[in-house]
Amino acid sequence: MIGDVIGVVPRGVDDFWQDTTWVKTCHSWPSPNPKDEGVSTLVKTFEELLPKTAKIGIELGAESRIGFPQETSCVSMDAMKPRTFADASDPIFTPLRN
Repeated sequence: MIGDVIGVVPRGVDDFWQDTTWVKTCHSWPSPNPKDEGVSTLVKTFEELLPKTAKIGIELGAESRIGFPQETSCVSMDAMKPRTFADASDPIFTPLRN
């Protein structure tokens, strides 16, 4: 599935992205919010964009950086089931660094 890039970032960062990058669509949440630091926004975005049978590639290999705590990552992945996740480090991200 190919489409426009969508940022999922804390409120305030979305304005910065839209003003300084080519990313024009951002979904955001009020932050800081320890009870839900963007998980529901991320899950809702993925549910809107991807079928339940989707396999989502994320960076999990060496030198990877997901950008949020491991617990948040686990909660997010669990909330998006039955969609599955796969390590896309070698096929996608590593070659981009070279």
